[in-house]
Amino acid sequence: MNRNEIFNLNHNELIKIIETLPIAAFIKDFNNNIKIANREFFKLFKFNHLQNIEEISNIFYSKININKTNEEDLKILETGENLIIDKEMETGEEKKKFKIYKTLIENPEDNTKQIAVFIKNDNPDDITKEKNNNIIATLTHDLKTPAVAQIKAIELLLNGKFGEINESQRSFLNDILCSCNNMLDMLINMLWLYKFDNKKIAINISSFDINELVKDIFRENKLAINSKKHIFEFNNKALRIYIKADKMHIKRIISNLIMNAVNHSRENSVITIETDLEGSNFIFRVKNEGKYLSDEVLKCIFDKNKVFTQKTDGLSTGLGLYLSNSLLELNGGKLLYSSLPEGINTFGFTMSLSGTPSNNKGVQSAVTF
Repeated sequence: MNRNEIFNLNHNELIKIIETLPIAAFIKDFNNNIKIANREFFKLFKFNHLQNIEEISNIFYSKININKTNEEDLKILETGENLIIDKEMETGEEKKKFKIYKTLIENPEDNTKQIAVFIKNDNPDDITKEKNNNIIATLTHDLKTPAVAQIKAIELLLNGKFGEINESQRSFLNDILCSCNNMLDMLINMLWLYKFDNKKIAINISSFDINELVKDIFRENKLAINSKKHIFEFNNKALRIYIKADKMHIKRIISNLIMNAVNHSRENSVITIETDLEGSNFIFRVKNEGKYLSDEVLKCIFDKNKVFTQKTDGLSTGLGLYLSNSLLELNGGKLLYSSLPEGINTFGFTMSLSGTPSNNKGVQSAVTF
């Protein structure tokens, strides 16, 4: 977009463009007062969105050579030409190289002249990292499609849509289904992890019934959860327990904890799911019969770097527990875990309640699908 096109823009449209740009951008006057700035600007220079824009202007320009900036602005005003500058700027605790684009704009509503400033990261390491992250995100997202297609095809076969199958075939297909579900779960976790590490996860807080969420997870993942013929017991202390958090985050956490129990339990064993109340806190637990995990092993499970580089005591933990812990911290919750010598492992979490649980007592029952 050239300068003449910017002149003719409605001022509100210009503001929308600035706000949606993928690089840091802001509009300022010739006295170095920032008028508007986009999210990328706040993120890059670690400003708080609640800070006053005047305060931000003072802080930002206190770290920049004002005389040099004024010379640049005067040149733009006199020539009307765009200006491209290579500059080192402070972003929090470090200096980085940036390419600065400046262009003259005019507000048609009051004929005032201002300057639009665009800040592009010019650090090779950062650019390479961003490219690598984008490749990971794209591959992970694209690989989900064939993984889901495989799962749906196997489910159709198991449901007899293409004719009856014998027990040997059913057992074989269940093993394949379990493997495909594990692969899909890993891809989803990697995508969530990419978003989390790059601060691209939004938090949408709402109040919801955790017991209903657990039931939804079982309905949506029926075949995967039941792939090893476990017996599930659902022990809920109250029929309705409301918590206040991001529902999609909590759904991912509970799904990860349940699938972790499914993948690392003895076949045909009992997996117990508990929703409990303790004062003003809600507690969720999944108990399963598996292998004893020492304190050292338990610590490794939640270390992303160790998860990537090794299998813990023969147990491939994946990213699910690390991601669950990260999402819990984001929602103000805390992960719970323990392992008894006889192999009874418990993973869960606790967080504050929202709303009042019903007076009706919950029930413990075997859940079959």
